[in-house]
Amino acid sequence: MDLIEALAADADLVCVVGAGGKKTTLYTLANQLDRAVVTATVRIPIFDDQVADVRVTRDPVGALRDAADDAWPLGLVPERERGDRYLGYDRETVTAIRATPGHGPVLTKADGARTRLLKAPDEREPQIPTTTDTVIPVASARVVGKPLSDAHVHRPERVADLTGLDLGDPITPEDVGAVLADRLGGRKRAPPSATVVPLINMVDDDELTATGRSIAAAIHDRTDVSRVVLARMLDAEARAGRACSPTVAHEPSSSRRAASTKSSGVLQFSKVCGVPWSRTSSASTTTKSRSNSGATMRSSPSASAASQASAIAAAR
Repeated sequence: MDLIEALAADADLVCVVGAGGKKTTLYTLANQLDRAVVTATVRIPIFDDQVADVRVTRDPVGALRDAADDAWPLGLVPERERGDRYLGYDRETVTAIRATPGHGPVLTKADGARTRLLKAPDEREPQIPTTTDTVIPVASARVVGKPLSDAHVHRPERVADLTGLDLGDPITPEDVGAVLADRLGGRKRAPPSATVVPLINMVDDDELTATGRSIAAAIHDRTDVSRVVLARMLDAEARAGRACSPTVAHEPSSSRRAASTKSSGVLQFSKVCGVPWSRTSSASTTTKSRSNSGATMRSSPSASAASQASAIAAAR
């Protein structure tokens, strides 16, 4: 299972929310997908060096139609607010971008977190269009063990409401899982038809991998998602020198392209592979099988059981 498949990113409209790796996720996917669009429904830092071109325009549909063949991945934003960031479009405009033919997935930053490791949204967040196909809630494994405070968490009082923690309490894997799984947390405003794939980022060593697995278990205990993805990231220089660059377990579809290292400053996901996971639900007991690629795939006796299946795609 490769990164695009693991994150269900080969979709018309993908929204990334949460904290601890949204932008890196967007830019990494943009440089692995064919004719991808990067945009936002919230403020987004300047990202001109992460894509082939950025168009600042109030007419993104027209910009898409006029885009040159060498303009991909293409950034679309309505206005530069100040020297270090752009504004985002309203949700209806992003829906119009999605509906315009001739491009690949629309990758959208739909939430802000002020560089913290975890967040829970307020009443106005996230800004997810109703036409979204995939929602990726992000959190960092490195927040585990940290105190619940503004230093590490965006909107810590909201996290306290979802977890029962008091401000200053140490954050556990179960707390992170509770936030990501909650309808008022990582799954807030995800359309009923959307695929939700939680992403645990900064899984940089064996200890953090174990932490990520514990977070994933907590998510699966609370909600039905097809998988939880664990990932770590490498800068382009380190990635170029490693043998564990992303391994494609399946033939790429027409909307994929070879991984790009356009910007040496961009962090890249490492290889994604499967990790066994099973659980018993009221519907059935799911089973697992291992493909030749090393990715653990799920199998079950019925579509209902398949919807209950749980697989963790982990980056090593």
